[in-house]
Amino acid sequence: MKDKPSSRQLLLAMLVLLGMLGCQKTQNAPLGDQVAEASPTQYVTEANAPWAPSEDGHVSLRYWFSQASYEPESPFVLIAEIKNTGSASRTFLRPFGDFYTAPAAGVKLIGPQGPLPFKGPTPSYVLGGESYVQLAPGETARDELTISDPPFDQSSVPGLYTLRYRYIADPGTPPPEFSEWNPWVGEVAGPTIEVSKR
Repeated sequence: MKDKPSSRQLLLAMLVLLGMLGCQKTQNAPLGDQVAEASPTQYVTEANAPWAPSEDGHVSLRYWFSQASYEPESPFVLIAEIKNTGSASRTFLRPFGDFYTAPAAGVKLIGPQGPLPFKGPTPSYVLGGESYVQLAPGETARDELTISDPPFDQSSVPGLYTLRYRYIADPGTPPPEFSEWNPWVGEVAGPTIEVSKR
């Protein structure tokens, strides 16, 4: 006559079975279900800011805050840089060359009390030649953007903030300074980064 399995043996067998089922579920899950949203990087500096490439491989974007934390009444200062990663010289919109679209549509800021949309006026404007830059392969262009309250209401509240920037380069109107007009057109979204008001 065989001995009956002990409670411990039964529990061990159940754990092994559950583990096998869990592995099978992970292996059969669609790829999209396995990719988790990347958590924000604690404090990104120029030294460790990652480059985010465009889909066509012609430009890369990176950005960081000028410091890890700010006084409540001080605006955030975001620094962004683009790099020509293509094989030929080309005209690019500067990182914050479109003074309205960059903060209004490019900046996604979330504060301690939730999302902080841009609430500034919508101007009628045409970008001039100073908004663009000619870059040879490997060359970069850098800009700074001040993020204040207003137009980002409640951005002076103490606490943790996250930001994600989307570089948006529309075709634009040829400035008279440019004899040839073939600017790079597209979008590049970078990672989420953190900053705080103390």
